[in-house]
Amino acid sequence: MLCAICGIFVPKQELYLMKLRQIMYMSRPNHPSSIRPLIVAFALSFSTLTITSAQSTDQSILDYLTRSEPGKGTIKIFQPDCIRALVSRRSSMPGFTVGDDAVMKMRGYRVQVYSGNRPNSRAIATSREAKVKEAIPELDTYVNYEAPFWKLRVGNFPNSLEAQQALSKLKAALPEFRREMYVVRDQIFVPR
Repeated sequence: MLCAICGIFVPKQELYLMKLRQIMYMSRPNHPSSIRPLIVAFALSFSTLTITSAQSTDQSILDYLTRSEPGKGTIKIFQPDCIRALVSRRSSMPGFTVGDDAVMKMRGYRVQVYSGNRPNSRAIATSREAKVKEAIPELDTYVNYEAPFWKLRVGNFPNSLEAQQALSKLKAALPEFRREMYVVRDQIFVPR
């Protein structure tokens, strides 16, 4: 899982422990709405879970704890709704959906084809975008404004080797822009 705070990959159990530490900090003894007993019970219950049950994708940890099984006891958790939302939230991987595809944002590489701050830079960037799409249609293109520059960047490459290979293809396909093209680090979109 990708940690929403620091942006690195962390096992799912460690994400639960990070959330637990955050809740423990918020529930210190002098806090008016202390929930330390709930947290201790949650921590003890969590430590008994197996890895496979902790990685279940169809239910939260609280749903798992409060399920009923024949011949076993039942756990009842009394807590504010805000705590349930914090613990049950499935937003540990920042991302979004595009159509039917789930996409995750992460650090990676793109090929910068154009960057300019002239009055007609937006028009130049969009015209070059059309040329890139015509030459290599499988590459995604992104025209962005990062003050004061209009930039055209191409691709979503997790490593620099793939970006360098795409740069070579772009330079061969569009030799008139080859002097302005280079690989840059950027936020990229990858399928989950």
